[in-house]
Amino acid sequence: MKEIVCLEDDPECLTGFTEGGILEEVVEHIKRGALVVYPTETLYGLGGDPFNKRVIDRVFSLKHRPKEMGLAVATSSIDDFELVAEVPEHLWDFIANMEAVSIAFLLPRRAEVPKELTGGRDTIVVRVVYHPLAIALADAGGPIISTSANLHGQEPPRTMEEAREHLGDAVDYYIDYGESPIQEPSTIIEPLPGGEFRILREGIVTSSWLDEMIARTDNG
Repeated sequence: MKEIVCLEDDPECLTGFTEGGILEEVVEHIKRGALVVYPTETLYGLGGDPFNKRVIDRVFSLKHRPKEMGLAVATSSIDDFELVAEVPEHLWDFIANMEAVSIAFLLPRRAEVPKELTGGRDTIVVRVVYHPLAIALADAGGPIISTSANLHGQEPPRTMEEAREHLGDAVDYYIDYGESPIQEPSTIIEPLPGGEFRILREGIVTSSWLDEMIARTDNG
């Protein structure tokens, strides 16, 4: 287990992480099956390679999470959604008008994504991350598993220390970036035929905000 401390009030933090060989090391080990606790703009996440069935099983076992619940995936950009999901054509207009907020979408799963990741379903939850270190991870290594770094049914962690209380030495890398800025989960929505959306889990993005975004798209 390795701990990487990169605090927001250090102006050289992000540069040191992305250009000092640390990012390359973490990404290389993720591709080999490592698990990493990493900061996001919402809460601390537990990540790994979403295409590796052994990693997927390890995440479920570590969290004591029921396998039928599935795991979400994070990307560094909306374009990367297509690496794990089939994106309906009408969704692109909405995405083009979407502000940088934590929305996860329930979309059809691409065939190469293991069903073990999605709890056996043909759909997958995917979102863009907006935290600089999470962006760097997903940009360098591709889509990454995105599930809260806690034991199932317990409070999700706002700090790296809280994540370690849950997961201990079973994680290969802990990345510390101080306290999470938002401390609420992302909102999960499902695109419906006809350009409508259904909220499956309301988080930082509320239903009223979503209605405003839909209206902006319709008027755009």
